Amino acid sequence: MMATSYAGVWQFQADLAWAGLEYASKLTTAPLLHMLAPSCETGRPVMTFPGFMGPERSLAPLNRFLNSKGYAANPWGLGTNWGFDSMTAMRDLIDTLVE
Repeated sequence: MMATSYAGVWQFQADLAWAGLEYASKLTTAPLLHMLAPSCETGRPVMTFPGFMGPERSLAPLNRFLNSKGYAANPWGLGTNWGFDSMTAMRDLIDTLVE
């Protein structure tokens, strides 16, 4: 007879509950965040970088928010942040953004 492990089921349920709480938190704090965050009428360029080992798509909500506040948010365009391997390309991107 084979023993059944329920660890995966419990982890899935915990992750699902966590995601629900995160979404509820977003819905309740979004109006306050929009009210407190400064707006930009000039379309000032902003480049967003993912955290170490973070995918670029994780920045989509932040970029949407910055664009809604009048900034010209640009993702870095290099995909996943692999650390120092991306430094040279990142410097080139910053130089083009400044120009």
